[in-house]
This record gives sequence, C-alpha cells and structure tokens, in this order.
Amino acid sequence: MTVDVRRLALPADDPAAFEAVLALQHADDAVRDPGDPPRPRREIAWFLFGPHPRKQHLVWLAERDGEPVGMAWANTESDAGDEFQLALLELLVDPAHRRTGVGTALVAKAVPELVAIGQNSLATYPCAEIEVEAAEAMCARYGLLHKQDERCSRATVADIDADLLDRWVAAAPDHAPGYRLVQWEGVCPEEVAEAWCAAEMAMDDAPLDDFEYHRTQLDTVAQRKDDEASAAAGFRVYRSLVLAPDGAPAGLSAILVHEDRPQVAYQDDTGVLADHRGRRLGRWLKAANFQQVQAAHPEVTVVETFNAQSNPWMLSINVDMGFAPHHVYRAWQAPLDEVAARL
Repeated sequence: MTVDVRRLALPADDPAAFEAVLALQHADDAVRDPGDPPRPRREIAWFLFGPHPRKQHLVWLAERDGEPVGMAWANTESDAGDEFQLALLELLVDPAHRRTGVGTALVAKAVPELVAIGQNSLATYPCAEIEVEAAEAMCARYGLLHKQDERCSRATVADIDADLLDRWVAAAPDHAPGYRLVQWEGVCPEEVAEAWCAAEMAMDDAPLDDFEYHRTQLDTVAQRKDDEASAAAGFRVYRSLVLAPDGAPAGLSAILVHEDRPQVAYQDDTGVLADHRGRRLGRWLKAANFQQVQAAHPEVTVVETFNAQSNPWMLSINVDMGFAPHHVYRAWQAPLDEVAARL
C-alpha cells in the first residue's frame, strides 16, 4: 500500500496532524520508558517544532490510507559561515507498520529537503534496545557508518545518597580554594551571562569518538533567546556556574524540569574547562545543582542524563552519584550527498 509523507506546519496551523504526532510519540515513549508519566503536549511541541533560536526543526508525517503510521523529525544547528552543516534525523514507525516501507518513504522525503536547505552531513541515533536490527540495516543501506555510542543513564532520586552530595559540596573549598559557586533558575543574569557562555566551551573537547560535530559558539543574545524559548515551553532551567578566584569561568551544570511533568528531570551540559580540571569541580557542580533542583521540586523522582560511552570522567561522577545505564543510543553518520545518492 502507498505511503504518503508530508511536511508538517506548526501545531497551531495543523491541529489534527499534531494530534497524530502526539499519539505516535506517546506510544513510543510507553515502550521506551514504560514507567514514566506521558510527556506533556507543550514539551513535545517544543521538542519537535521549537522555536529554537539557533536551530531549524522539520517534521514529517507518514500516512497510509489516511492513517498515521510513522514520522520523522530533524534539527539543524550550525554557525553562520561554517561549511559543515549537520542534520540530526530520527525516525519513528508504528510497530504494526514496521518493515513495510514506511521508514524508506520517510527518508526519501526528508533527505532531499535537508539537501535543499544546505545541510551536508546526516546523523541519526537509533536506540539499541528498540528495533536495532531494522534501524542499523537501514543505516547501512544508506551508507551511514557507526560513529559513537551514547549512554542514557538514570538516577532514582530516592536512591541518591544525600550525605554523599553534602560531602562533595563541603569538600569544594579544600579541592578548589578561592573558587565560588553562582546559582539561579530561569533567564541567565546579565552579570554572569558572558561567563556562562564562555563556560559552555568546556563541552568543546567532550569525547566524540568518530562522530563529526561542530558546536555553535554561544553568545549572550542567543543564550537569552534560548532561555526565553525554554521558559515559554514550560521548562524551569536550574544552573550552577563555578568561577575561579580571578573571576574567570571554570565550569557549569544545568538541569531542566518541565512544569507539566516534574517527575522526570533532564540533566543538560555539565563540564569543566581544561585549565580548571583536577579540582573535583564536576562533583561540586553536579551535587550543588541537583540539590538546588531538589529543594525547588521535591516531586522530581528521576533524573536522566546522556554521556558518550567513551567519557569515563563524567561517567564515573554519574555512577558514584547513583546513575545507572538506562538505554544506549548508537550514532550513525555519513555525508548527506552520499545518502541522497542511495535513495
């Protein structure tokens, strides 16, 4: 049977299509994370459609005889003038319609549109525990190569040792004398905005293995727009920034909590700039920021984070804190023109 694929407009412009997308997302979530409350509409709308000041989002819906059977979504992020333009593409197919051409139809529609907007690298992250054989066979068919494994870890709040976190925070003056911690929720205060953006450079040398990725250089204007967009989507963002004795940024950590589903919190970037490593700042940041979130949201029961499997430094902190492996996502990547040639 024929599969029809169309690019979607914003949810408000096509409510019926958004309802179909919402149902597909919730069905997939129920398989991937069966114990979680459903992700709220605002969170899914923000995740798929933005607005994100530094990203472009595209969403496609696949239908068979008018019935939604799958979807694809992509986001792009790059610096202006950077010749490398990466598109992250993900597919979701209704289990009843897998291996019937739905994924192929979605790729055939999405790839030319990504080429048309100037992207030149394609990557995808299928979950290793869900339809891994079919997903990896499709990646191989289109010439994508396995580049990296990303571990999704989770910590159950009730199992986190509060005394351990207290010790990590209390030990900070001994390991990092003269360093100080700044914390806030919401839009980044102007007096530390430049320091926060500079601290984001700590992520520039995070292990990527063979995966090619060019981080967008963050500035204070883009940071404020990101903060405002996140807040409008219902996210409360909690941040901790460590400053060196001379006031220079040394490291950062952030956690997101959604107002409509505070039970599951998302750990965002945690990093320490190279010149300041070896002072146990990562432990201080993770512990202090988690304590900030827990004080504001005692209803949080689970915290989720992502790290490259090849990042033993951050993984060791997470394991000591109480995080355990939850899923593995395998990164596949190839030049977009090579993928297009195989359609």
